[in-house]
Amino acid sequence: MAATEATTLTALLKEAAAAFPARRAVSVPGRLELTHAALDALVDAAAARLAADAGVLPGHGVALAFPNTVEVVPLLSSSIDRSCSCAAQPQSSGRGSGT
Repeated sequence: MAATEATTLTALLKEAAAAFPARRAVSVPGRLELTHAALDALVDAAAARLAADAGVLPGHGVALAFPNTVEVVPLLSSSIDRSCSCAAQPQSSGRGSGT
C-alpha cells in the first residue's frame, strides 16, 4: 500500500486475503474456522446482498442487531465495506456470559 493511501479496514482485509489466503483469520474452536480468503469472500457477498436486497449504498446508515457471536465479523465488515455508518447493537447470544 502506498504511504499516501488511506488505510481502511476493507483495504487491510483485502491485503491479508491477497497475501495470506490460506491462513486462519477467524477461529472459534470446535465451531468455525475461516481463512482470510473465505472471510474476504463472505464480506464481499454480504456487501453485495446489502446493496441488492436492502438497497444500501455508500454513505447510508446501517443498524445491525445480532447475537454477540462470530457471525458479526463479516456482517460488520460488509457494512464498513459499503462505506456505511454503522450502529451495532449486540444482543445476548445466550452462550456463556457474553453481552
